Amino acid sequence: DGASYPVHIHISWTDSTFARDLLDFRDYMLAYPDEAVEYERLKRVWQEQSAGERARFTAMKAPYVEAILARARRQE
Repeated sequence: DGASYPVHIHISWTDSTFARDLLDFRDYMLAYPDEAVEYERLKRVWQEQSAGERARFTAMKAPYVEAILARARRQE
């Protein structure tokens, strides 16, 4: 249909803290699909509020991501 979508790709060393964060976050979202739906909803809100400014969007979602990582790691 001619639509385009921005893509953001993460590349990391497999044993890095960043990679572990990504995997822990992903695993939590897979284990809790209702939380994944809420995250999708929030991302749309943050995207609109940040007016597409990537750094602002990242700052807006950071507290949520940190809270999810804390929950995920309490379960390990």
